[in-house]
Amino acid sequence: RMGEEYILQKPLIGHEVDEDIDNGYRPSGLQHLSETTIDNVLYLLDHGTHYDTGTIQHHLTLYRHQTSGALVFAAGSVMWSWGLDEHHDSANGIPPHVESWYSTRVVRDGYGPVREVQQAMFNLLADCNVSTPVTME
Repeated sequence: RMGEEYILQKPLIGHEVDEDIDNGYRPSGLQHLSETTIDNVLYLLDHGTHYDTGTIQHHLTLYRHQTSGALVFAAGSVMWSWGLDEHHDSANGIPPHVESWYSTRVVRDGYGPVREVQQAMFNLLADCNVSTPVTME
């Protein structure tokens, strides 16, 4: 709910994160659905050549496309889908080919699915008329 704080117990902002930086191309009506500040991360300073440590501000975002009327959602993290279930190609976020070049298997992470993330995605799909708006049960 708007203005309430919720802290996820499962780390869903992974090794690759997007920021919503106002560069003059932000869609009108874009809403921040969350806010997380992360300090001391490898931070890209230009177009892919120079890095340094820095602080990032992560947001889940949502806006309605002006022409088509489609809802556009951005998780801004490669690990957002890890909140939907517990089966992944790595239990800890380390790419499987780095963890073991010869043995890539689907494993279960110790956190399991995050009910609030599942509900948020269910609600988003219902708002897009993709699912019937009933409970998840």
